[in-house]
Amino acid sequence: MDDAATIVPKLTEMNNPREANFLIVVGDPRDELPHKDLSRAEKFHKKYPDKTLMIIVWDRKDYDELAPLVNKDKCLLHCWEDDEKLLALLMENMMKVVGAMVVQPTWYTCKAGHVTPTKNTELISKCDECGEPVEIHQPYKEKHREFAEILIKVAKLLNFDTTSGEYLKATVNPMANVLRNMRYAFGCKHERAISGEDLMGSGKGKPILLCAAGPSLDKAIPHLKRLQDKCLISCVGRAFKKLRMAGIKVDYTISVEMYDWDCAIFGEVTEEEAKDTTLLYASVSAPKMVEMWPGPKRCCLWDIETAAILGRKDWIMGGNSVAHHQLNFAAQVLGCEPIVLVGNDLGYSIPQTHAEGTSPAGWPDEVKVKDANPQSEHWVECTNKGNDFHPLCHMTAVAVGVGFSGKVMVKSSPSYECFATLFSILIAKHGKKCYNSCPNGQKINGTEYLDLETWNP
Repeated sequence: MDDAATIVPKLTEMNNPREANFLIVVGDPRDELPHKDLSRAEKFHKKYPDKTLMIIVWDRKDYDELAPLVNKDKCLLHCWEDDEKLLALLMENMMKVVGAMVVQPTWYTCKAGHVTPTKNTELISKCDECGEPVEIHQPYKEKHREFAEILIKVAKLLNFDTTSGEYLKATVNPMANVLRNMRYAFGCKHERAISGEDLMGSGKGKPILLCAAGPSLDKAIPHLKRLQDKCLISCVGRAFKKLRMAGIKVDYTISVEMYDWDCAIFGEVTEEEAKDTTLLYASVSAPKMVEMWPGPKRCCLWDIETAAILGRKDWIMGGNSVAHHQLNFAAQVLGCEPIVLVGNDLGYSIPQTHAEGTSPAGWPDEVKVKDANPQSEHWVECTNKGNDFHPLCHMTAVAVGVGFSGKVMVKSSPSYECFATLFSILIAKHGKKCYNSCPNGQKINGTEYLDLETWNP
């Protein structure tokens, strides 16, 4: 695989800032010799007044010194305090970043002491003045490589998000779903709808368990039963029946699927099982699913665009999956803290795709087949807690007996990797304490591991 630092030019396809609409400097631009008297930021603004500049530094002192020097209208200055905040920043500006050149302070010196500045991505071997061999100086080479890896993650996520959106629009009409859901979203005088405004802040100071349908959910069931009176519990729709059959109260269950076949997740749910649970659904969710919910409580989750049209303030951030929406609701609307992810394996931590009993029999055959088969093999970093690793699902550079030591990788998929990247971004944006209780699934940056067995909130 290509080194990440060499992939950045391939991503941007820009070899010269004259061709780029966005220049990203990784490191303090004043460190680039022989121009220490004038920062790269000032030079770039003077030479290309119609371009945009992003400077990534990782020292608060450098940030404070640079801030007065840059044109705030044309320069985005960011202190690299942690990867999650940087991911969020890049995601917001990715449409500009794709037409960018990424550089780091680089210069050359020869034995005679002559200093030659960098020539973009072109390497030189001889001094411009005397022709002697030169030595290259890249003081932030490692940081540049780390930045390249983060930029690649964001590029993958953006591509995945765009591709998914185009596919959905070609197969379902989101606006038609919104209009059909209006009767439930707004309610009427005979049956008032629950809104996000009604629930705003109602979970402040309360811990919440957000249950997805990953394989590790099975082992979490007894702990959920023990914790159900101390925490709020929310689950994705396909896990609702499983939790209720286990005697676990569910405060919220959520579905954001746009296709009507998804109504099968509640096909065997009784009115008694659903009476105390609030169904959360995106405004674009399948109308048949919303209508089929047997309980009396429903709450529509508005995306920011639709909320703006309707003049509402109870919108939530979007996401690639139902689990992302569940996180956004818990953090933005309820205001819960801490937030605990349960069953968010984002990988195949055992040789199956989901927890037992979370794949509805009523789904179309082709959907069931796709749901039961792992996606293309892809290895990502594991949470690496405990010792419950499976030889078919985990690997490491060093094996010790029947266990593992060192950095453990878990079998996953490209889409799950994108899900983990977006979780990191959303967690950074919400600023809530967030735990991951899956010991052998994909590592989610921005979370700490939490052992449900010993946790006592």
